[in-house]
Amino acid sequence: MSKTLYITANSRLSMSLKQQMFLSTAQTAVAETPAVMTLSQWWEQWYETALLNADLVLDDLPEKVLGAFEAQMLLEQCLQDALQTEDDELQEGSALLNWNATLKQLYQARQLEAEWLQESWRQEVFLSQESRLFIRVVDAYKAMLAERGWMDESMLQERRLIWLEQGVGSVPKVVHLRGFDEIVPFMQRWIGALRQRGVEVVAETVSESLAVDRSYFPAQHSREESARAVNWALQTWRDLQQYKPSAQIKIALVAPDLNDYKALLQQQLDEQLYVATDSLLASQNPDAVKPYNISLGEALFDIPLVQQAWLSLQLFLQPHKPVSFQDWSHWLTSPYNSATLESRHQADLEIRRLQWSQFHWPHLLDVLQKGASEEEGRFNPLPKSLVKSLTVLADRPKSESLSLDGFIAAVRFCLDTLQWPGSRTLSSREFQQKSAFENALQMFASLHLTGQYPLSRWMGILGRYLREQIHQPQTVGHAPIQIMGMLEAGGQAFDALWILGLHHEAWPRAANPNPFLPMRLQHEFKLPRCDAQRELNYAQTLSMRLLGSCREVVFSYPQWQGDAQLLPSPLLKNWQPFESLPGLDSSSLGILNRRHRLGSVEWVEDNRGCQLAEGALAPGGSGILQAQSQCPLMAYIDYRLGAKYGLLDVEENLGQTNQGILLHRVMELFWQETGDLHGLLSLSEEALQQRLQELIAEVFAEFQDTQSAVLLELEQARILQLCQAWLEIEKTRNAFKVVQTEARHELELGGLKFKVVVDRVDESEGRAIIIDYKTGRASIKGLLQDEIQAPQLAVYLFAVPDDLPVAAIGYALLHSDDGVKLSALTEDDSVLPTSRSITLFSRLAEKEDGEFFDVRWEDFLQSLRNQVEDLAVGIRQGDARLRFRKLSDMDYAAGRLALRLPEALAQLEAYENGEDEA
Repeated sequence: MSKTLYITANSRLSMSLKQQMFLSTAQTAVAETPAVMTLSQWWEQWYETALLNADLVLDDLPEKVLGAFEAQMLLEQCLQDALQTEDDELQEGSALLNWNATLKQLYQARQLEAEWLQESWRQEVFLSQESRLFIRVVDAYKAMLAERGWMDESMLQERRLIWLEQGVGSVPKVVHLRGFDEIVPFMQRWIGALRQRGVEVVAETVSESLAVDRSYFPAQHSREESARAVNWALQTWRDLQQYKPSAQIKIALVAPDLNDYKALLQQQLDEQLYVATDSLLASQNPDAVKPYNISLGEALFDIPLVQQAWLSLQLFLQPHKPVSFQDWSHWLTSPYNSATLESRHQADLEIRRLQWSQFHWPHLLDVLQKGASEEEGRFNPLPKSLVKSLTVLADRPKSESLSLDGFIAAVRFCLDTLQWPGSRTLSSREFQQKSAFENALQMFASLHLTGQYPLSRWMGILGRYLREQIHQPQTVGHAPIQIMGMLEAGGQAFDALWILGLHHEAWPRAANPNPFLPMRLQHEFKLPRCDAQRELNYAQTLSMRLLGSCREVVFSYPQWQGDAQLLPSPLLKNWQPFESLPGLDSSSLGILNRRHRLGSVEWVEDNRGCQLAEGALAPGGSGILQAQSQCPLMAYIDYRLGAKYGLLDVEENLGQTNQGILLHRVMELFWQETGDLHGLLSLSEEALQQRLQELIAEVFAEFQDTQSAVLLELEQARILQLCQAWLEIEKTRNAFKVVQTEARHELELGGLKFKVVVDRVDESEGRAIIIDYKTGRASIKGLLQDEIQAPQLAVYLFAVPDDLPVAAIGYALLHSDDGVKLSALTEDDSVLPTSRSITLFSRLAEKEDGEFFDVRWEDFLQSLRNQVEDLAVGIRQGDARLRFRKLSDMDYAAGRLALRLPEALAQLEAYENGEDEA
C-alpha cells in the first residue's frame, strides 16, 4: 500500500486530483505516484489486501454481504411481517405507507443508525409509532441475517472498523482528506483508528474566497439562465486557450439540482458548438468527442434503449393484459426494434386508423391477419419479421408463477425473439447502454431472491432494481467544460465557475428528516437533512469552498418557474444583482444566421409544389378537394405531405372518426335489410328498436376490449338515440328506395384518379337523391357560394349514373348537440318534404335580384362539377398558395403550425399598409 494516501469525497474529485498530480510530476524523472481514491474504494483495497495476506480469519467472514437492493428486499419482507401482527396501532397506520418510499426511508434509517447513533436511543420512553415499527423491523432483519450468516454493508463496515482498530491490515503513513465538508461519526472513528496506529491524518481546510466579484445574475427563467451560462463558458474557454493548453483548462457549470439543468445545458452546448465550429449536432453524430462532460449519470431504467427493452417485456410477457395504443405505438416506432424504420412507421399509421385506444395484442394480430386474408388487395401492415416474432411469443406456454431463474429465462427469450435492440449498428454510447443493461440483468439474476412469484411481481422488482442502477457513459479525453452537482464540485480547483439555480427553494436544500428516527436525536446529533438550520450551515460551508476554488465565479438564479416567481437564495442576500452578461440569440433562426452568415436575401414567392403525374391517384379521396377549396397550402401539407396521416391521434375514447364510421355502418346495414320507405313504415316501434339494437351490437363487436366497457355502452345508447331520431325524419319523406349504400367509386377528375365512397343514393320518382351522413357540423350553403365550399359533397355528382338525374343533394346531420335534421338542396318540392333546412333551388331561380335568377337546375349542377374539376386540376399542378376565406377554416388543419399563420397575417398587414414592397 502506498505511503501517502489521498481520500476524496467522491470519484469525480479523485479523477481530478490524479490529473493534477500527473501534470505536476510529468517533468520529474522519478516520483512516487500517490494513491488517490474514495473512502469506500480504500476499504475494498484494504479488505482484499488483508485477505491475501491472511490477516483475517476465514471463520470471521460472512457467508454473503448484501447489496443495498437485496437489503431493501429483506427489509420489505420484515416490514410486511411486522404489519401482519396483531398490533392494532401498527395496522392502523399501515394504510398510509407508500411501499417504495417507505423502504428507501427504512434503509436510510438503518444506515443512519449504524453511522451516527448508538442503539441506546431505543431505550427512550417516548417513541413514535414509526420509531417502534423501525425497531421491530430492524431487529427481525438482523435476526434473519444472523441466522443465515449474512451481513449488510453497514454491518461489514462496522466489522472492518473493529479489525482496523485491532491492528489488522496495512495502513499508509500519511492520509490527506480532500473535499469533505463534514466528518461523520463513523469516519471520525476511522481517523482515530489510523492515528492510534501512527498514521498522520491531514484534513483539508476551506480556502478563503478567491472570487473578487460578489454579484449574481437574475435570469428570467432557467432556459435563459442556461443559455447565458453556456455562452459564457464557451467564450471563457476560447479566451483561456490563448495562453493555456486545452488539457489544463477546467471550467465548471454547477447546479444544486443538476437534474433541472442537465438537458437544457446539453442542448445549449450542442447548439452553440454547432454555431461556433463545423461540428455536427448531437443528433447527427452521437459518438462525436465533445469538449464537455456531465457528471450526473441517469437511472438505467430511464435510458431510451433500456426503456424499449422494458416496454417489450411489459407488452409481450403478459399477453393477457390490455395494452394502451400509446405504449404500443412507442414500442413499434422505437429505433431499437427489428424491421426497417419505414415499414414500422407505416404499420403504425395503418393501425392508428383503427382508433383502438387499448387492446390485447394477440387480438390485434388476428384482426390484421384476418383482414389481409379476407379483403383482396389488403395486406398485414406489420412487417413479416415482427409478425413471426410476435406469433412465437403468443404461442409460448405461460406459467402462473416463476422462480428468479425462470423469470430471467423468460426475459432473455422475449428480448432475443424480438431481436432487441434491433439490427442497426449501435453508436458507442448505445453499446455502453446495452452492455450496462445486460450486466444489470446478470447481477439481478445473481441476487438472493427466493420464492415463486407471478410475472407482474417479478416485473415490479426488476423495475425497482433498474431504477436504482445509475449509468454514466465513459468519456474520451479531457473535457475543458464540466457540468456537475454542488457536492462533486467541492474540493476541486477551476479556472472559472458558474453556479446556476440558486433560488430560495433549491439552495439551501429543504429539510427532510427521516420519519423512523426520533426527531430529538436527529437534532441533537445533527443528522443529514434533519432541520433547516443544519442545511443552511451546510450550504454556507459548501458555498465558501466553491468561492475559494477559483477567482472567476458567477452565481445566477431563475426568477420564474412556470407561473411561480422565485427569489434568490438567502446566501445571496448581501450581494448585488448585475445584468452586464453578453446577450444571446438562441433561436433556431439566430443559430442559422450566425452559422451561415447570410448576406443579401432575395425573397421569392414559392407557392407551387410538385405536380402529380397524369392519371395518378389523389391522396385522401374527396377530402383533399375539400381542403383545396379552403386553402391550397393546407391541402398540400395535410394530404400531399401527409401531415393529416402522420399526426393522427388515437384518443382515449371513441374519436369522431370512429363515431362516424360506426354510425355509417349501422345505417348501411339497416337500409340493406329494410330497403325503402315502405319497409321502414312496416316496422313497429318495438321491432324498429330491436333491429337497431341488434345492428349496433353487431357493429360494436369489433370494438370490444378496445375501449372502456362503460364508454362503449354509453356510445351505443347515444347512437341508438340518434338513429331513432333520424328514422323519424325519414318516415315523413315521399316514397323512396335506397339504391346505393357506402358505394365505392373510382373517378377521374382533372387528370387525377379519386377513390370516393358515396354514403347513400336514394331513388324517388325516377330521380336520385344524394345523402351524406355527417356526425359533425355542415351546411348546404357551401354549395351556393361563388367559390364552392362543399366540394366533398359535390364530387358525389360524378358517381351517380347518367340515366338517373339528380333531384336533391344534402346532409343527414346526426349531431348529439345540434339535433338531427336533413339539410339539403333540392330542385323542387316533389322529392323531399318542405322544411326550414331544405332549400328549394326553384325558388332561388325565381328571385330577380338573386344570384341564381333564371339559372336552370341542370346548369347549376354542371357548374358544381366544373368547380370540382378546377380544384382537381389545381391539386395535380401542385397549387400550394396560402389563400383562405376565413381563419377558422384552418383551425383543424393537421399541419397548422407549418402554415405559419401569424407570420403570414403580419406580412399581409404590412403589405396592405405599404410597409413591405415584397
